[in-house]
Amino acid sequence: MSAPARILDYKQQTAPKFRLFSALGGVLASAILLSAALLLARSNYYPQVHLILDMGLFVLSGVLGLFFWNVGGRLGQRFPQWVATTLAITWVLDGVHMAITMDWSRGIEATALGANLPLETTWALPTYILPAGVGASLWLLHRNSGLRPVQFGLGLVALSVGVIAASLVLPQYIPNWLSITQPTLALTPALWMVVGVFCWRWREAARTLPWFALMAVLLCLGDFAMVFSRVASDTASILAHLGKFTGSLVMLISKMQMASTDLVERLRTEAKFRGLLESAPDAIVVVNAGGKMTFVNSQTEALFGYKRDELIGRGVEQLIPPRFRSAHPAHVRRFFVTPHARPMSKGRDLSGLRRDGSEFPVEISLSPLETEEGVLVSASIRDITTRKQSENEIRRLNHTLEERAKELAAANKELEAFTYTAAHDLRAPLRHMHGYSTFLKESWYGRLDEEGRHFLDRIMTSTQGMAMLLDDLLNFSRLGRVEMQKHEVNLADLVARIRGDLEASEPDARRVKWEVRKLPEVEGDLSLLHQVLVNLISNAVKYSRKVSEPRVLIGSQYDDDDEMFTVFVRDNGAGFDMEYKNKLFQVFQRLHRSKDFERTGIGLAIVRRIVERHGGRVWAEGAVGQGATFYFSLPRPSRRQDYGQARIHSAGR
Repeated sequence: MSAPARILDYKQQTAPKFRLFSALGGVLASAILLSAALLLARSNYYPQVHLILDMGLFVLSGVLGLFFWNVGGRLGQRFPQWVATTLAITWVLDGVHMAITMDWSRGIEATALGANLPLETTWALPTYILPAGVGASLWLLHRNSGLRPVQFGLGLVALSVGVIAASLVLPQYIPNWLSITQPTLALTPALWMVVGVFCWRWREAARTLPWFALMAVLLCLGDFAMVFSRVASDTASILAHLGKFTGSLVMLISKMQMASTDLVERLRTEAKFRGLLESAPDAIVVVNAGGKMTFVNSQTEALFGYKRDELIGRGVEQLIPPRFRSAHPAHVRRFFVTPHARPMSKGRDLSGLRRDGSEFPVEISLSPLETEEGVLVSASIRDITTRKQSENEIRRLNHTLEERAKELAAANKELEAFTYTAAHDLRAPLRHMHGYSTFLKESWYGRLDEEGRHFLDRIMTSTQGMAMLLDDLLNFSRLGRVEMQKHEVNLADLVARIRGDLEASEPDARRVKWEVRKLPEVEGDLSLLHQVLVNLISNAVKYSRKVSEPRVLIGSQYDDDDEMFTVFVRDNGAGFDMEYKNKLFQVFQRLHRSKDFERTGIGLAIVRRIVERHGGRVWAEGAVGQGATFYFSLPRPSRRQDYGQARIHSAGR
């Protein structure tokens, strides 16, 4: 299996470090030594050397062309394909040139044909086509062109025709003009200089461009020597062939070095990729388009109970329960039509099949892998047996909870009905008791002794307290049946009305020093919110009546990050012990003695129930002898308003 990432990349990957002058110095030193050896040798060996270099150029052009075409085809890159097309055409032209220069009657020996016109024409063709083709490929790469190699090749063929025409028109030798003997080749050094400059300038675009720059320098020097050649196998000609051969050899060595580096990097990447798959917590199975497993990790062996060699090359259906196998190949084919990462059969229960025949629930995620062998699919398989057991347990508990909630709701309804019935039925005998007691007090109070009057007063006080308790019980029981009518409620107006009613009916309320801060408009049931504020404010008045200067503060606070308003009522009265704060809002819970503060123990329970029905909550803070603060929160209305409330962090007690 190959790593999913493609290592070779001509357009995207950062070019390796390349020291042009060091490489140039080494190659030039080798070329100079070889040139010196040739110059010291006898010139009668030049024809054989000429033929050997021509044959070498022919072989190098073909090998380089195949190399670039293979790389371009694998990567789908145009630049190496354009270069390969150029090398293919020059390979053909080098073959023609070699065939013409060889004397077939004398075997491998070369012939000095002097000013032979076909010979010079066949040398000029590849000499111009190679820099022109490399330069055009470089320009197309810079322009991000998508020109096809066939179209590119046709352009080079047309250029070849033009070069042939120019060769037929221009003179082949001009011995007496600046010692230049071959004017048809005078432009090739300049072409290579331009190509070399731009290869180096745009070297970040492709990894091979620095090497092309080095090759351009060598071919520039070789073609410059060829301009002064007089015969096919003189010293200038041999130096030109040597420069061209050395430049091509440099390119071949560079490609081999890059291929070696890429192979090592690929093997390292493969090893790293395999290591990642092996260390994955889930079972990983890689499958090809034919549904055969090409890789499994150690977790797969542990999960399914197979050895690795029992799975590689086998169909993935081996890991699937029999009832699903017939439909699975079609699923595989559909995935490879449009491969993309996705969970397998989302919303359906999947099962895996162990070697011992047992099934277990699994969760599978699919991801495509692009490799040189084609697209593969990686299946990440997770055993979710524990999760399924937990989900089943949660469903069982939820069902139990729902049943208990229904039972509790039914019990609450029965309790509310009982409370309502009991409170309602007790009111009639209580009214009789109160009526007879009142009649007895009005008609017989003066005839009773002191002990009798005391008993009568106790009876009347108890009936009044019982009447208040029954009223609160009826109100509390009605809360579960009353349908809320939500409207926008102005709490400031509501507090003002309650304060006026208390001052009119309660002498203690007229002694209170009131402070009412900015209050918001909220969305809720007007009558129920009225009951909440009546209970809290009347409690504040009642529990602060024994202090010399009773004070009651009513205000609100909010937090920008919260969607709730908080309203509070604070007094400086008796307060309470925070240890018992959780009992405040329960039914029939009293923290003070009845003889000190009369109460039924239901008022705060009513407050809590109303606020919770509005989606809020209630809580309290206090200290014995230092007063108490009662809070309740309500959701903000849908339209945002600026009420100017004090923020939570600045609202002190």
